[in-house]
Amino acid sequence: MFILTAGLTFLLLRRFGAVIIVAYRRSVTAGALVALVITPATAVIGMGLSLGRLDLAWQGLERVALDVTLILGWGSLVFAIGQRTVHRRASLV
Repeated sequence: MFILTAGLTFLLLRRFGAVIIVAYRRSVTAGALVALVITPATAVIGMGLSLGRLDLAWQGLERVALDVTLILGWGSLVFAIGQRTVHRRASLV
């Protein structure tokens, strides 16, 4: 239930960091937004381990894996769309 509730809460926030970067905002808020998405799940891992609740630590690890996967997936999608529609230049990589 924790993963579902928190995942739905942060579903849209994962994309904002990539959108800020693509929009050429020279602010450091993009990295902070990405870090804020991952922080609660890593805290759950630490709490689970300190309490001896391996099931809770495992749920936190699942959440971190989900967050990182969604950040990389949505970020790649946003960059690809920006590359094809806005920038229209050959990729460096």
